[in-house]
Amino acid sequence: MIHEWIREYLDYQKTLGRPQGSLEADKYSLKHLTNYMIQNNEVYVTKSLLMDFAKFLFYDYKKVGGALLGPASVKRILLTVRALCRWLTDQKGHFLSNPAQRIKTPRPDRLPRDIPTDREIQHTIESIDLTYMGIRNKAILEVLYSTAVRAAELLNLDIYDVDFTEKRLSVRQGKGQKDRVVPIGQKAFDALKIYTDYFRPRYAKKTKEKALFLSHQGRRMSYQMLCYMIGKVRGDTKIRPHVIRHAAAIGMLKNGADIRYIQQMLGHQSLESTQIYTRLLPVDLKDTLKKYHPRESEKL
Repeated sequence: MIHEWIREYLDYQKTLGRPQGSLEADKYSLKHLTNYMIQNNEVYVTKSLLMDFAKFLFYDYKKVGGALLGPASVKRILLTVRALCRWLTDQKGHFLSNPAQRIKTPRPDRLPRDIPTDREIQHTIESIDLTYMGIRNKAILEVLYSTAVRAAELLNLDIYDVDFTEKRLSVRQGKGQKDRVVPIGQKAFDALKIYTDYFRPRYAKKTKEKALFLSHQGRRMSYQMLCYMIGKVRGDTKIRPHVIRHAAAIGMLKNGADIRYIQQMLGHQSLESTQIYTRLLPVDLKDTLKKYHPRESEKL
């Protein structure tokens, strides 16, 4: 029953024009619920079941090998489950009230510990074997690190979203269904140009697929494929695309970028979401006072 509901829900979301990357992320999140129900021989979705499921994600997931499931991932899963249950209540009438309405989600107020340094990312990119797939993989990593786009946004890019004249990407329907334009750094642009000139046409001609990044079958890449590719390239299957976004934000901040520019690059609606990165950087308050306070910087 739950499998059929999820399939109907995802089909409905598709009719709303949601990006394929977001649909893949929803499917991935809801898979945690179905796996939990199967493992516990549960058939019906109830408030009690969902409370136990949330507790499992918060406290017990690591016991079954889920060490990667941090607060942000738990929040994503529970918000998706809540949205599913709201749809089942309001649109389908399967519940009198949303059984997931009161489930609390964690606030991801800290960053993951496995964020790679600039040197690590540079070493990873330089170590890629530039076969046909290597050319694509290098372009993906360069673009992820240069633009700090989300994984779903990267996977949703089409070939015509790249402005090769102005060297920028048009991110359509990002988080919160908002669009934004992001510049591409020169190294990322060079890697992307080689990919689109020599790799992509070979596979796109098979399917006429409009997606920017293609699988070896000429199809749009899925989130699972992206995770596998990055893990394989880095020799660490635990790595996730989102940490590259974190690394890009931290790198820009360390090099003196204004926090509001980083907010715009990342597509954060609130500056508070961007300020989480400032906690990682030691700040000499005395030097800051001398440099920026109007009374201290005033020439007497």
